[in-house]
Amino acid sequence: PYQAFEGALDWRMRGGAVPAEHCAALAVLAMGYPRDAAGRLEGIAEREGLDDALRAEAAAQAGDAWERAGDIERSLAALDRAVALAPGTARFHVDRGVLFLELGRTWDAIDDFDLALDLHPNRPEALQFRATAYRLVEAYDLAETDLVRLLNLDPGSPEAFLELGEVRLAQGDSRAAQEAFLLALENTDADTALAAAARAKIEELALGARN
Repeated sequence: PYQAFEGALDWRMRGGAVPAEHCAALAVLAMGYPRDAAGRLEGIAEREGLDDALRAEAAAQAGDAWERAGDIERSLAALDRAVALAPGTARFHVDRGVLFLELGRTWDAIDDFDLALDLHPNRPEALQFRATAYRLVEAYDLAETDLVRLLNLDPGSPEAFLELGEVRLAQGDSRAAQEAFLLALENTDADTALAAAARAKIEELALGARN
């Protein structure tokens, strides 16, 4: 990233303009300075005269940078801009929906996931996150419907099995939850965060059964 940043600065001096600035911002993000990167990306997103699609992409990337910096509110504001500039982009609705979940605004998240799925009916991450949101509002049947759709698209989806376990656990069905968590574990690499989450749930259930 350091070489990319130096190259971007040189490119800008030779007339690279916005593309060079964008490259520099992404290099700064890769170097581990998300706040600086977010400011640079927002500057591109706010620039008049640029193509709206380019500005929307820069705004969405600023949202990612702000999230990495731990500023969820500014991340949300950046994604609001991305959605306003390119409302037909399903990915922006998914990203904003995930932020709404982090903020506890579950119904707003569901609205965004609905919009994403209207635009792209088989978008896996939208189905997965909407299932999580439905679980949080105790709409378990709707959550399972989304997870069945996701498993029809990807029969070995560990994310779907992990969320299915959470749904069944929330309904009080420990046996079915354990089966789903085991399937999540079987369908992912052992050293992933998802595998660790599945193992933790299986151990939690085993401890509960012993007590």
